[in-house]
Amino acid sequence: MKAIVDCRNDNNQRNLMELSIWGKPCFAHVINAVEGVKDFTSIEVYTDSDKIYDYVKVNHPNCSLFKSDINRQDDDIFMISGRACCISSKTIEESIKSFTGVTLLSCIRKRLVLTQDLYNCKTVVDSCAINAFYIFKAEENNDLLNRNYAFYTIPDEEGVVVNDVNDFELALVLKKKQENRPVVEKMIDSIIEEKKPVFSCGVEGKSICFIGHSQIDQWKISDIGGFKVRNCGVSGISSFEYKEKIIDKNLLNCDGDIILAMHGTNDVVWDYTYDEIADSILSNINYIHSNNKNAPIVFLSCLHVNGRLDRSNERIDKMNEVVKDALGNKVIWVDTSFMNDKYGDLIREYTVDGLHLSEVGYSVLQEKIEKVIDGLKL
Repeated sequence: MKAIVDCRNDNNQRNLMELSIWGKPCFAHVINAVEGVKDFTSIEVYTDSDKIYDYVKVNHPNCSLFKSDINRQDDDIFMISGRACCISSKTIEESIKSFTGVTLLSCIRKRLVLTQDLYNCKTVVDSCAINAFYIFKAEENNDLLNRNYAFYTIPDEEGVVVNDVNDFELALVLKKKQENRPVVEKMIDSIIEEKKPVFSCGVEGKSICFIGHSQIDQWKISDIGGFKVRNCGVSGISSFEYKEKIIDKNLLNCDGDIILAMHGTNDVVWDYTYDEIADSILSNINYIHSNNKNAPIVFLSCLHVNGRLDRSNERIDKMNEVVKDALGNKVIWVDTSFMNDKYGDLIREYTVDGLHLSEVGYSVLQEKIEKVIDGLKL
């Protein structure tokens, strides 16, 4: 399969793909993603712009450059728009694996709110094709309307194609988020390295092992309910990463009279299904239980947020519902809705940024957990 990056401008949107997004032209982000895929026999860039041509010639010497009509004579072709700047190499690779010979069109899940009146509305999820990429066999008719095709759903945050100014401004925000992710991953790895002695060593006397993300990691407490705290939380980590980076590498000693676990807030921001999140968290809980059958596992439901764009309380509620059902009687489930105001938001005094807890928030949470611990009669 060869890759074709379509950097041809149309008359109405002449310079959009040449706009700079965090130091690189829009189309350069697309080429970088394509170059990160090992499956392509060649990468061809088609453009009618001298500026794009010269940039690619200097910065992407392994790409073949053309100023002609696109060559569609190869068996399998992955064609991507030079405006699809948020697409990742991983998504490209996964889409190629899904290609069976039937033309595959990129799409996103489109959430539509259907309203009959102010008191009767519902949300439905539908697929909406976008002009990011498509995969096809060259011998087929070039007219998409006269061929069979299927959809490939890409993550929402990768689904912005710069077709107008509004798309460009949204791409700036989403691309910055993507660029920041490697920084977060380095932070996660650094915390794990620093905490290896904590992960591996038990605590003398009655102890409780904390497991989870930043809301656990940033809880500076040494004792709760008469139990010494061993804090194995990692800021920024999801349950998927906790399994991959800690549990699968056998770094976690599950010793402790009680396990306090909290996962979900860094899972819900990604494009995982609720079932995928629940399965990931359940896998972590099963590992803990298999390595410490005597310790009760107290699981805190995902906290609501207050005024956050990256997380919604509606999605958190649905995730909590599915996770609670999946964990069943393996854990002692603690509903954290007592930390919400009458509107369902995390109480402002309990948080420093709408997500992470303040000293007051931790104090309220501590009081709740100590009541749960007292009820265990250990």
